[in-house]
Amino acid sequence: MKVSFLYFLSLLLLSSASANSKMDTTDYWHVLYNKKDIAHFPEYGKRLLINLDRADIKDGDRLSFVFGNDTPCYDCVTGLFILGTNKKQITLVKGKGTWHPLSVSLKDILNQLKLLGQNYLDFNYYDGQRNRFVFKLKFK
Repeated sequence: MKVSFLYFLSLLLLSSASANSKMDTTDYWHVLYNKKDIAHFPEYGKRLLINLDRADIKDGDRLSFVFGNDTPCYDCVTGLFILGTNKKQITLVKGKGTWHPLSVSLKDILNQLKLLGQNYLDFNYYDGQRNRFVFKLKFK
């Protein structure tokens, strides 16, 4: 009886400790401007702001986004999207698998910006399981 009580107590303490702990999976985001790394961050919960000057953008310039973590998904559908008016999801690009770069023309991004009448866009990523905010792109 005493052994089963101690076993039950240890299970209760372990489950309580794991309920309050953070996930052990680390996510990585890399944002590239024409294949040059301009921003990245390795954890959840941080708000990443990227500033770009409209005058510096040339035809053919691309913004790429790479997401990965220590539990990659090779066959899942992924995507990079923004939220338009009424929180309508506007997909910019789709891909397959994490760690696979998603690339979109900066001219297309500027067109979406003009349609929405804003000077910034909040980028979200679908990693095959859930949507998540990843960075804010602001234009001067």
